[in-house]
Amino acid sequence: MMEPFRIPLVIVGTKFDLYQELDPEKKKVIAKTLRFIAHTYGASLYVCIFLLPPYTTHYNRKFA
Repeated sequence: MMEPFRIPLVIVGTKFDLYQELDPEKKKVIAKTLRFIAHTYGASLYVCIFLLPPYTTHYNRKFA
């Protein structure tokens, strides 16, 4: 069932803020679907969490 790509494939998930607002059942379906696709094609699956505005000010002040 596994059909790896000939070149490395990377799946990157973004928009975590929208994902957080979904109900748990939808989150579960999305996560399982992405994991299935990544496994089927031999891909790497990454999720990016961007800093929300209240935290970016603190981050910039602390590490700038």
